[in-house]
Amino acid sequence: MSEPIAYLLTFVGYGTWLHGDERTSTDDEHNIYGTPKAEPNVVREHKHREDLPGEPITFDAAMRGAIDSDP
Repeated sequence: MSEPIAYLLTFVGYGTWLHGDERTSTDDEHNIYGTPKAEPNVVREHKHREDLPGEPITFDAAMRGAIDSDP
């Protein structure tokens, strides 16, 4: 697999996609293009959720509108 010619940057709300999540994730050991991501792990996800210093943040309609608007 060749190196990408561009990157798509995405983001999620704080605390809504933690390491161990069933959607998989990228961490310090799984961060090279074209290689497998970190596998789902319920114990790891639970530990990260317990360690959050604040509540998870999800985007409501107004927040999504502000994110999607042109500057």
